[in-house]
Amino acid sequence: MDELVLTIKYKEKNLDLPLSAYAYGHTYRIAVKVNEDEIIFEPDEERQLRAFASEHMDKELIAVIAAELEKIRE
Repeated sequence: MDELVLTIKYKEKNLDLPLSAYAYGHTYRIAVKVNEDEIIFEPDEERQLRAFASEHMDKELIAVIAAELEKIRE
């Protein structure tokens, strides 16, 4: 498992979020740590990233992280 840092700008602040990517079956997952929570991203059938997170997680933050991950995947 590779440990990286994803830097995003969210609500006028720069956030450095620990990120790890790992194989999962025939695909992969990306885990992003936000404080004590973790968001898991994986590609869906159309190769778009879908997120799995707790209900209290800020949806706008998830969207910003997903957009940044999409830039990296290109």
